[in-house]
Amino acid sequence: MKRGFSLIEILIAAAILGFMGVILLSSLNSALHVSEKAISISERHHLIRQALARLSSELSMAYISANRNMTNLVVDTQFRGDKNRISFVAFGGYTHRQDAQESGEREISYFVKDGNLLRSERFNPGKTLWQENRAKLVCPGIEKIQLKYWNSNTLAWDSLWQTEGQPIQTASLPTRIQVELSARLNEDDVERMTTEVEVWLDKPIFLGSGN
Repeated sequence: MKRGFSLIEILIAAAILGFMGVILLSSLNSALHVSEKAISISERHHLIRQALARLSSELSMAYISANRNMTNLVVDTQFRGDKNRISFVAFGGYTHRQDAQESGEREISYFVKDGNLLRSERFNPGKTLWQENRAKLVCPGIEKIQLKYWNSNTLAWDSLWQTEGQPIQTASLPTRIQVELSARLNEDDVERMTTEVEVWLDKPIFLGSGN
């Protein structure tokens, strides 16, 4: 005669199955959390790399103009860089409107404010005095931007570079610019991402006829 399971045996088996189910669900939940965190960090890395790529592309096309009145032989094309902010004139702009009277040059600024990397832009540099337009968001979650400027004369990194008012004969841009972003990946982690930009036109250039 076959004997069935007793109530105690059934309860023990149910308890074991329930315990194993809790462990499995906990493992799945932990794996999902790790996966979501990895995806979030990957998306943040992609966004930060895009911001660095845009900044680097525009910085590489910075220039200072040699065009000027013979009574004003100093640089008035803007390049103002310090440790945490940079403003410059660059090629590479394009218009979004048909018949817009806008040149291919832009006055551009990058800086961090309220935990965000911001960018301001103005068309037609040189037609009016330097003014910064309302800044637009480039990348959120950026705690700091740090900049250094390579001085090819002293073979050292400078923390400040300004061309405005320099004699045109000796004026120059840094040949390289180091950019470091301190970016918040999540509530707990902050990562530093660094790139180095080569400035193609470090000496003043002529743009058509003088003023």
